[in-house]
Amino acid sequence: MDVKHILRETKCLNCATPLDQEKDNYCPHCGQLNNSRKETAFELLKDLVGDFLHLDSKVMGTIIPLLFKPGWLTLQYIAGKRASYLHPVKMFISIMIIFVIVSGLGASHEEKLTQEKKDAKDSIRTAILENLASNDSLELADSLSKNKLLSINKDSTNFNITYEENATIERIRDLSKKGVTNVDVLLDSLHKEKTFFNKVLYAQGLKLVNLNKMRAGLKEYMSHKLPWIIFSLMPVFAFVLWILYVRRKLFFVDHLVFAFHLHAFFFLLLSFTGLINYFTEVDLSELATLYLLFYIPVAMKRVYQQNWGKTIVKLFLLSFSYLILGLISTFFVGAILFLMY
Repeated sequence: MDVKHILRETKCLNCATPLDQEKDNYCPHCGQLNNSRKETAFELLKDLVGDFLHLDSKVMGTIIPLLFKPGWLTLQYIAGKRASYLHPVKMFISIMIIFVIVSGLGASHEEKLTQEKKDAKDSIRTAILENLASNDSLELADSLSKNKLLSINKDSTNFNITYEENATIERIRDLSKKGVTNVDVLLDSLHKEKTFFNKVLYAQGLKLVNLNKMRAGLKEYMSHKLPWIIFSLMPVFAFVLWILYVRRKLFFVDHLVFAFHLHAFFFLLLSFTGLINYFTEVDLSELATLYLLFYIPVAMKRVYQQNWGKTIVKLFLLSFSYLILGLISTFFVGAILFLMY
């Protein structure tokens, strides 16, 4: 707002700090404009557009170098040029939230496709079983077997056995989801005799189903917690960098900023490839991996200004250390999840 047309007060309307009605355009305590005049709708909209364009310019001025100039943002931060770019930690958290949203979209899409394939397989199996007597259905079954939709032999007896085994496994899985954990209850539900052999066999089948369920739960849990695990490892990542480059005249916070920039790029790259895969079903994961392998050493060389030989060796040491720390964190998360089951 133009300060020439404001109506000054003797005290701040926000914090009640005494003001000079002739000279004070802003409150020295809280920074609010010393103005009692109401804003017009046009002025309100003008301020909103101005703030948005400023933020948009700041975002684009940060994201583009982050993607295509490895290490450049970190050098700008170390040089003290910070007002024109997003704060490293705030940027990382924002990108991480975007990644979680994109991952959720991808997971729901993948679950939908998996369910559609499962339904299609079930309908195909049912249709083939109903028409098993005809040669045409056996030829169809053989074709589906080659395409990994079914695992059968041309002999009708073997097909019946295979189909019954698959149906039993699906039934055990469904009963397990409903909370059935007792083998006697399981045998009653499947209408099987409670012989010693059946108890041992179906108890193992129940354990196998629960193990797969736990693995799926661990995978889902890790996919949701991965960003936060990495966030918690950020100071450790920076500490390893500080040890590797202890002779460089850099503070610990400089290494921490580089860690945030590097991981922000990683999650932003995953978000872009995830969105492209979601809308176009084009898998760019291999291309993204190649770009990541190019990006990291270039960023390290640009920030720490050492030759390629030292950069590659230190990148290997950094990767090895980070891998060990990541495995330890994954182990603890898995142990916690195991105890929760």
